[in-house]
Amino acid sequence: MTIAFIGLGAMGKGIASRLAAFLQSEQAPAGCLGPLLVQNRTAAVAEQFAAATPGCQAVGAISELAGASVVFSCLANDAAADSALRELLAAVKQEPELPQQQKQQRVYVNMATVLPSTVARQAAETAAAGVAYVNCPVFGRPDAAASGSLFAVPAGPSAARERLAPLLPAFAARGVWDLGDDPATSAALKLTGNFWIVSQIELSAQCLALATKSGIEDGHVLRMLETFLASPIPLGYAKRIAAGDYSAETGFAVDLALKDVGHMRALAQETTCPLPLADTAFNHLLQAKAKHGGQLDWGAINLAVRDTAGLPANTKDKAQ
Repeated sequence: MTIAFIGLGAMGKGIASRLAAFLQSEQAPAGCLGPLLVQNRTAAVAEQFAAATPGCQAVGAISELAGASVVFSCLANDAAADSALRELLAAVKQEPELPQQQKQQRVYVNMATVLPSTVARQAAETAAAGVAYVNCPVFGRPDAAASGSLFAVPAGPSAARERLAPLLPAFAARGVWDLGDDPATSAALKLTGNFWIVSQIELSAQCLALATKSGIEDGHVLRMLETFLASPIPLGYAKRIAAGDYSAETGFAVDLALKDVGHMRALAQETTCPLPLADTAFNHLLQAKAKHGGQLDWGAINLAVRDTAGLPANTKDKAQ
């Protein structure tokens, strides 16, 4: 069984490194052969990653992964995810000598945050090529990916989920939420979860701004939030934005956040479910991008909230 990974961005590098180490360990599923094959749109990125990561081998083209048993894909947006999948399926279809049963044992795993309609279409295209499809988004930041401390949310045909399950401990130490046979449900849950996170950032930013304008120090607000909230996610973002830390090196860039929140709004329209806070967050993300660029962490919502409130930017890096 050969395992492959497409997409070596901030999240992809962390997940791929954990997979590579896992496949070289005693925990590796029986029958796993050879190194983890890695591919990236920029070939040099894959080559450098493979050179620095034991148990990895870089390949130049997605078509070279057609024979892999399980192919993970972790890409930035729907268009990139579509392009990678179609390139892979085109190569799979060029192998008529391969028994259909062997094709059906292959699993394609999408880890990108995309629309449920994108997942449904991709699943249909994959099934038509005789390959099983599992949608498996994850919850966690790039640093959690690097430490293997993600939550994974797989959904797809049961046989494919069973084939994937032995590999999930490599990067999903915090848990696996199996959502059943319909892969689109995990895409919807991922957007729901990210909506909750971006809503918490929005709330934290507004609380901090109101307190600042009322003469209250950030530390008092953070102490309040620490009391109110058990989850480290909103408190972690509140601490980061209060400190003026908007680096996306271990976070989530504004450009990608605009895509995700745009997806939330599209899903809200599709399901006739108003999400006014998503509209607010989207507009603040646009405002932050217009003034500071799209490469800051999505906590830059706080910069837009502060600007609207007549407060100065609190960035640690004044160049931002």
